[in-house]
Amino acid sequence: MPRRQEIERDTDNDVFIGTHPLIDDTPPTQYARGGGGKNDIKKLLAADDDDIIATLDLHGYNQEEAQVVLNEFIDFIQKKGTMGEIMHGSGLGSKGFKPTLKNLVRRWLMAHPQVLAYTEKGHNDGAVLVLLKRKMR
Repeated sequence: MPRRQEIERDTDNDVFIGTHPLIDDTPPTQYARGGGGKNDIKKLLAADDDDIIATLDLHGYNQEEAQVVLNEFIDFIQKKGTMGEIMHGSGLGSKGFKPTLKNLVRRWLMAHPQVLAYTEKGHNDGAVLVLLKRKMR
């Protein structure tokens, strides 16, 4: 289903991350920013489906498209709450079976100023739950 185009969107906080083919930059399965990190990850692991505002499925997107959609997804989640799910895939459909979007998404989340934490959902390495800062009104 095609995405609806928003008329105007604040892109000041958008983050874009590139890749380097010679660097093994496999990101961690869990990440938390700052001093409350362990508590943030516990909050994500204890979350049920009612806590998750929305889910984003990135299967079929290329890297550039995925980064644009990720920025839009962060904006959307922050308008409604703090928790979302991102399905990026395990990389089995990628060239050489090397995960591209999986690594990109996780590195991007680590660099984004609105992301407090992420963790794999259960035993699924193809998806992460993400916890965002509350949006100031």
